[in-house]
Amino acid sequence: MCGVSNKFKPVWPLEELLPMAAFVAPTWKIPITDDPVKKSYKEEWKRKLVMKSPNRLSNSKVTAATALEFLRVCGYIQRNCHRLELPLLMVHGGEDKICDPESASLVHESAASKDKTLNIFKGMWHQFIGEPNESVDLVFGMILSWIGDRAGKAKTNIGNDPEN
Repeated sequence: MCGVSNKFKPVWPLEELLPMAAFVAPTWKIPITDDPVKKSYKEEWKRKLVMKSPNRLSNSKVTAATALEFLRVCGYIQRNCHRLELPLLMVHGGEDKICDPESASLVHESAASKDKTLNIFKGMWHQFIGEPNESVDLVFGMILSWIGDRAGKAKTNIGNDPEN
């Protein structure tokens, strides 16, 4: 999560007043545009399964403190991403209505890492596990392959290290 989509942010005056609201009433539930589950899980049966979870956010509302932290963390990432030097893998749904794919592109471009990969999956939503199973396999296969390639290189480099 590098940035909250403008389609999902609180309306203008509420976003500006959010720090004060979170300070005065941190547990106040703020309404968001639509239930995040409906905008996150493409597969209907997966959406229904998540909706039945006792741990999910109820009534499409997050607390003021939680909303403020989401916005703060995204701002921190955007201000400090130029300091990222480690290998970086970013995956994003191209049709994500919760997190802004453009913010992921900006973070990717700004990161100082020499080994960075951004893969925006066209047509996919916020939760990759909410996609059809073939898409889930594609995304997680790519992630595991990326990790495996680097783990293999690290193993080779360690094996060639004269101190080991």
